[in-house]
Amino acid sequence: MDNSKIEKCKSDLPVTLEDLSKFILVGREKLASVRAEIRAIEKLKLAQAVRDQKKEECRMLAEALLDAEVKIGELLKNIPTAQGTRNDLTSVHRCTEVGNASNHTCENLSPPQKTKSQIVKNLNFTTDQQKRFEILADNKDLVEQVKAEARENNKLPTRSKVLDLAQERKKNEQERRLNVAASHDYHTFCTAAAKKFSNILSEIRKLEVDDKHLKAWADHLNDPLNLKNEQRKSNEAVAKIMKINNFLKGLSI
Repeated sequence: MDNSKIEKCKSDLPVTLEDLSKFILVGREKLASVRAEIRAIEKLKLAQAVRDQKKEECRMLAEALLDAEVKIGELLKNIPTAQGTRNDLTSVHRCTEVGNASNHTCENLSPPQKTKSQIVKNLNFTTDQQKRFEILADNKDLVEQVKAEARENNKLPTRSKVLDLAQERKKNEQERRLNVAASHDYHTFCTAAAKKFSNILSEIRKLEVDDKHLKAWADHLNDPLNLKNEQRKSNEAVAKIMKINNFLKGLSI
């Protein structure tokens, strides 16, 4: 099918929720009927031209239904989930007359608002169908991809194929976000660890280890328990410093 025909099919679609819902419900029944005709033609081994004509009709209808479901998904997405604010409903005009004409008052009353679930139910769709329509609306490029592939392979474009691709896209996006978050967390950890190593090494370099300072330290350690504690800390520090030193020597940047 050429692009001009595709655009014409799209432009011929209904524009309101109510008309779109009727088009989809009737269209699905029509699609099932045409597919049954194709099976009958194949079983009876009728002319190839008849079969091809019916297959083309079936494919065009399947594409039109997908486009209609995208369109209805877009309209449904614009309805608030909680309390609806339908602008396409007609206002109610009420006049009140008390006594003489000077007490005559008129007012416009907004129609009762409906929730999104009520609107979907009135359209004879389920919540699951609503969600599927909105997924299609969020993935219009995948809809076009599935339609193009179906044309190329002489097959029917299906909603399930689009939904499968959308689910795969969502999974890949979630994995990408997790990888970005993990990368960010690791970068933060690296920065903190490097800062800690650098600060500690800087502090060690500041130590005065001449005889004067060492003697002052020794005079302060006049308790055997204090001496043992400092010897233990020194041994642990030396072991870590040696490990750091050997590690840095082995790096080649």
